Amino acid sequence: MGGRWLVVAGVVAAALLAAGCDDSSDGGIDVTTGTVGAGATVVVGKIERFPGGTAVVTSDHVLVAITCSAGTLTVTTSAGVFSGTMDCGQMATADVIDRFVGKAIVITISETRLKIENPEAGSLDFPAVGARQQ
Repeated sequence: MGGRWLVVAGVVAAALLAAGCDDSSDGGIDVTTGTVGAGATVVVGKIERFPGGTAVVTSDHVLVAITCSAGTLTVTTSAGVFSGTMDCGQMATADVIDRFVGKAIVITISETRLKIENPEAGSLDFPAVGARQQ
């Protein structure tokens, strides 16, 4: 069954990317992808916005850690690992990262950026080239 899910996710991702779909505005889509191609954006998870201003993340990805070592940004979640090339001098401070640890997050991956969002904690936007899910 796991292989069938990957095929379906790959077909959905390819169709959305071919259509030029960027669903990063009103939430997102749950898609597992490899490296993101030129001009494409992939969103893993989404933020549901309810009347009255309540926002809830619907995602299997709970942040475990964010590290940068030897020019590689690594975002570890409860459901996978994401990485990209980044100057580690641009890394967020530990106290900022700690606001996100243990919270469900939405991950937006583009060709040159990796963004993490949670309505309570805010957002982190990293200049990570070649970002992808491992």
